Amino acid sequence: MKIFGALLKGIFGVIKILSKLISVKTLIIIALIAIIVGLILFGRGFGTGDGAGDGEGDGNSVIETRADIANETENDIVAEEVDQVKQETENIDTIDGAIIQINVVEREYYYDNERITLDDFIKKISKIEGKLVVEIKDDNASLKAYNDLLERLGEENINYVEVNE
Repeated sequence: MKIFGALLKGIFGVIKILSKLISVKTLIIIALIAIIVGLILFGRGFGTGDGAGDGEGDGNSVIETRADIANETENDIVAEEVDQVKQETENIDTIDGAIIQINVVEREYYYDNERITLDDFIKKISKIEGKLVVEIKDDNASLKAYNDLLERLGEENINYVEVNE
């Protein structure tokens, strides 16, 4: 304890001498710069510790983060939905038919990666012979556009499967 007291007296003595030579404002600025340099050099601030902190490891964590766990859960849900769509498609018996995919994006319809009107889409798929199933993907669709598609498919007695990815 005596050493600590002597150290403090020495530091305050140096501060007294320096305060007579330079202004207090300049002394405070020098002290702040010294503190910042000390933090950087000893890895205690500004994120530059390079794994030298008190924590475990070297910064290359193998531990799963919450985002990783959420992504895995989401992937599992998508896989289950795909399996469900396959089962629904198998129940419809499309062995000699086709699966037609349409994306509903806001108020527009996309078939074969091209924008198409609802009437043109219905005309195009009505020409297909045999059994077919329309696979509908909701990509931020407006409720009206989505419901219009379902209604028209129902009127034409065309089977459909809703896919939410």
